[in-house]
Amino acid sequence: TTELGLSVAIPALVLHGFLSYRTQKNLSLLERYAVEFVTASEDNRVARSES
Repeated sequence: TTELGLSVAIPALVLHGFLSYRTQKNLSLLERYAVEFVTASEDNRVARSES
């Protein structure tokens, strides 16, 4: 019973760590793209109001 539990728990723990890392990486990338988008939108709005 203990062996079965460990044979399930250890891969689940490794998979959780891997998926958590990828999720955090993708979230950081998405946040960076969002900041770039907002900055570009603001720059475009300022350029339009100046012309």
